[in-house]
Parts: sequence; C-alpha cells; structure tokens
Amino acid sequence: MMASSLARRALQSTYTCRLGTNTPRHIHTSFSTQESWFGKLFRGSNATESPETSKLSEQEQEKSKLQTPTQGTELKYTTSEFVAEPAQPAGVESTTASSATLQARKKIKRTRLTPARKQRRFDEHISFMEPRLGRNPSIHRPLIRKTTWIRVLGHCQTEEQLKKVMEMIPLWRDMGHDFDTTFSHAFIRRCLYLKKPGFALELFGNFGKYNVPLTQTGARELLNTIYYTQPIDSVIVLTSLFNVYKLQPVAEDLSCCAMVIAACLKSQNKDAQVIADALLPHLKTLVKRQGEAPLPKGDEVGQNLPLVWGIRAVGRIDELLPTKGSDNEGGMRRWLHSWRVKSGHVPTVAEATV
Repeated sequence: MMASSLARRALQSTYTCRLGTNTPRHIHTSFSTQESWFGKLFRGSNATESPETSKLSEQEQEKSKLQTPTQGTELKYTTSEFVAEPAQPAGVESTTASSATLQARKKIKRTRLTPARKQRRFDEHISFMEPRLGRNPSIHRPLIRKTTWIRVLGHCQTEEQLKKVMEMIPLWRDMGHDFDTTFSHAFIRRCLYLKKPGFALELFGNFGKYNVPLTQTGARELLNTIYYTQPIDSVIVLTSLFNVYKLQPVAEDLSCCAMVIAACLKSQNKDAQVIADALLPHLKTLVKRQGEAPLPKGDEVGQNLPLVWGIRAVGRIDELLPTKGSDNEGGMRRWLHSWRVKSGHVPTVAEATV
C-alpha cells in the first residue's frame, strides 16, 4: 500500500526522464499504463490483476511498442500525457525555424496594387463606410475604425475619389467623432500625390465643417508644395490658417518665413511686396540664430526637411532680390548671399573662377 501511494504521488508531479538502453519498452502516453508499470515496479510482476485489466494492459503494451520513443529522446510529461522532444545540448538554441522564416521572407516579392485592384478596394471601403455614417446610420456594427479612413485615402487615385472622401468627413463629425493628426498628414500627402493641393486648402479652411486639425508639420509640407507653383492667393490663404490653428507664426519659423517671402517676391504683386518687406527683417534674425547651416545630404535630408526647404527658399530669395536698393532689398541680398557662401550653398568667387 505504501509503495502504491508513493507511485501515485510520483505520477502527480511533472518531471523529465531520459530513455536509455535499459528503459522498459512498454512506457507510453497512457495514464493507465504509467500506473500499471509503476504498480508492477513496487508490487511485483506477480501481482494479481483482473482479466479485463490484464487484457487492457496487453492491448496498450502492444500499442506502446509503436509509440515508444527511440533512445536519445527527452520526454517531458505530466500525469496525463508524455510530450516527446528531441534532446538538445544545454545553452544551444534552435535557429532552424528562424533562419528558414527569414529566408522565406526574403523570397517574398512585394508587388504594388494595380489601378483596377485599388479601385475595387476603394469601392469596398466606401460601401462599408457609407451606411455606418451620419446621425442615423442604417448599420451600426461593425464600427468604422480610424485606420479605415487611412486605407480609403491610400486607395484614392482620382479627383472624384478624393471628393467622395471629403463628402463623408462631415458625417463622421456628426457622429461625435474627430480626426487625429495621422489622418491630417495622410490627407495632405494624398492631395499632394494627386497634385490637388486646393482640396487640402478647402478642408483646413473650413474647420467648422470638416473638423480636421492642421499641424505645423503639415502646414510646412503643404506650403513647400504650393509657394512656388500656385498663385500668391493660395499662399496667403494658407498662412492665414496659422493663427486659426494656433501654429507658430510665420515670422518665427525659418522655413515658412523664407518660403512666404520667396512667393511674394515671385508674384511681383504690390501687396505681396509689402508682406515681403515686412518679413525680411524677421528672416535675417532667424538666419543669424540658425548660424552657418550646410545643406544636409544623403540620409540627413529626410531628418531635416524643414531646414532643406528653408535653405532652398533662401536661395530663391537671393536670386529674386535686387542687388541695389534699400537695406531691405540690396543690403539684404548681399547679407543673404554672404551667409549662403559661408554655409557652402554657393561657391566663393575664387572657387567659381577655377
């Protein structure tokens, strides 16, 4: 009885054993067989068994001959089952699966969606979103996720599709939801990708209707696209939004200040010229504060885009300002050109004559 009790206690614990040449061949995953084997070990092989138990043990022993692991296999088992795993040296980790996964990933060829597939996915998103928008949506669940708006923007290929998304934005606001800066940046980039910056100006110019925030980063990116390609009116509209969205004033941001001055000088509009003359002293202060600034190259460009845009705009101002005139014109031109030479943006006179 004591031996049987010890056997049962041993069965209730989890441990590992290593099969050798002397291990009984009739050990397998059955709980009843474990108990039978331990019972024979402690009670002796001549212990009496009922005919049904004996018959069951013989069947399980025959079955175990097919299931018994081979030598050198480590067994981890509990009282209910054995889990056979190949034995590995201590401190050595299997890297076969991870290396195979990495190789498989390298073989995957990323392919862009065709225009037809983009159109199909755009239509699927619109069909899903439309009945779930508005004050009284016809379908309530599943809900529209914010990531769905990003996806539908990513599949916009035409002006009509972008208009469709803009029509749906107020319905999202009517439900009490708002948009975050991620959507704001995604919308700006989609407008620039489709060469429709006017849509972005319309969206951010009517916050009461669309309720989409404008950030300093988004405003710079949009201004960098339109200041030298769009009419001066578009630039003035955008700069007026800086105060509406509580952004850093144009006169305190080097890249924005330089881009607005370049746009005003290029337009040759009298009112725009007044704005340029008012901003030039602020630009000089910002450039002095910046100090010599070599043009970023390589991987540094993406990390310093505002500086790159500002340097490019200063170069255009250098070309547009007259060489003679008041301090706000001729004197400023000479000062800016000297700063560009010191920063390495343009070659010196000696370098240019070589």
